Amino acid sequence: ARQLHWMIMMSLELDFCTETLLLAVNYFDRTLAHRLIPPRFARTLAQTCLYVAVKFNEPDAISIEDLASRWAPCSPAHVRKFELLVLDTLGWTLNAKTSSQVVGLLARELG
Repeated sequence: ARQLHWMIMMSLELDFCTETLLLAVNYFDRTLAHRLIPPRFARTLAQTCLYVAVKFNEPDAISIEDLASRWAPCSPAHVRKFELLVLDTLGWTLNAKTSSQVVGLLARELG
């Protein structure tokens, strides 16, 4: 719950779109479903999932260096290491359907 709260706060602070946040949460959940991540690395995983979602959904929004400077003590190199772990775990499948997309499709079908 703390990591979800952190992702929400960072998304609001950095003005990321809702879809980016939902993708980050999706990546976080899917990674935890397949990997045992020690609790001390939970924040690093959350940071990395948000970074990967930003790269996928808002590629011009912010650089890894700018993000890492807000996320001390996490370094860009550490995020990149975790990025490979997340991408490998997800099988490089980043275009996940999020709840907002499903609701949008249902609304069109029912509307």
